[in-house]
Amino acid sequence: KTIENIPGVNKSWRICEFGCGMGRNLNHLFDHDYHYLIGIDCNIRSIRIAKANNSKIRFWEGSLDVLLVQNFDILFTVSMLDHVPNPEEYIKLFRIVSPRLILLELTLPEKGKINDPNIINFSYSHDYEQLLKGMNYTSFPAPLAQDGFLHEYTCYVVNGGTL
Repeated sequence: KTIENIPGVNKSWRICEFGCGMGRNLNHLFDHDYHYLIGIDCNIRSIRIAKANNSKIRFWEGSLDVLLVQNFDILFTVSMLDHVPNPEEYIKLFRIVSPRLILLELTLPEKGKINDPNIINFSYSHDYEQLLKGMNYTSFPAPLAQDGFLHEYTCYVVNGGTL
């Protein structure tokens, strides 16, 4: 629902979710009349399931290299960067292919690698304010209920153009 709540977002924009998994977020947008949607994930099994669930959304298997040949109006991730140790290269490339970036990332209690299986088995907590320093962005808390638990997320909206 984060994209839907940002003023000025046009339903005809090209929207990409990087790290889309099985396409749950894109299916939600599709059901709310967003129709130029692309999902990219490195897990071929997830992409196969996503394609089977909605053949009207374009799903691609791949990683950062797939982004190099595309441009989007908005690129978003949901709990993707907290699984990579060095998110700088991702953010840099994301900014090349899209003027608008939405990062919805789990708010973790400490910075660095997290090895607490009660939080997430394999995760990193990053200083997003530092990573986005010098960019025009806003952030706000975005609690999400998943699997019967309320998880604390933070949404970072990076705007390189008029939104």
